[in-house]
Amino acid sequence: MLAKLQRAQHMLLLLSEWASAVVAPTKLVVLQHGLYGAAVNMAVLQQELERQGGGEVLVHSGVANEGRTRDGVAAGGRRLAAEVEQLVAEVARGGGSLRTISLVGNSLGGLYARHAAAELWDAESGCIAGLEPDAFVSIGCPHLGVRRFTFLRLPPPLQALGPLV
Repeated sequence: MLAKLQRAQHMLLLLSEWASAVVAPTKLVVLQHGLYGAAVNMAVLQQELERQGGGEVLVHSGVANEGRTRDGVAAGGRRLAAEVEQLVAEVARGGGSLRTISLVGNSLGGLYARHAAAELWDAESGCIAGLEPDAFVSIGCPHLGVRRFTFLRLPPPLQALGPLV
């Protein structure tokens, strides 16, 4: 019985040493899915960023726009901005010390992230949601819009096949 108690105390000591050695995240990376998407669409990227970040990076995949991607960029950007503000406040209340923010958007999510950055931007401090901007990444994002819903003009014989795809 005494041996079990000593082992348990030893385990608690090791856990407490490990917990004190864990790095608190200082970098926030916000991921935003695209049209008709969900947070799970960014899961692989989230897992890889968390693995590479080694505890220094807090990766959050936005959920505010799930099921709500058809009401415009401004509305989606405002929802994402509100979600980011809430997350930053929760981390601060929990004793966290985030310093930088990066925004990553896939397709329409890039437009949402760009709008959210503008909503959260404080020109006086140069911060986004109170954090120093680090990176803005958009993946396959139509920043210049889409012309007739295609990126490449198809030869006339192939245009007839469009509805089949």
